[in-house]
Amino acid sequence: TESVSYTYGKVKLTWFEEIFEEYKIFR
Repeated sequence: TESVSYTYGKVKLTWFEEIFEEYKIFR
C-alpha cells in the first residue's frame, strides 16, 4: 500500500509541476 501511495504522490507532484510551468508561461 505504501508503494502505491508513493507512486501516486510522485505522479501528482509531476502533474502539479507541469501545470505550474504552464501557469508561469501564460503569465
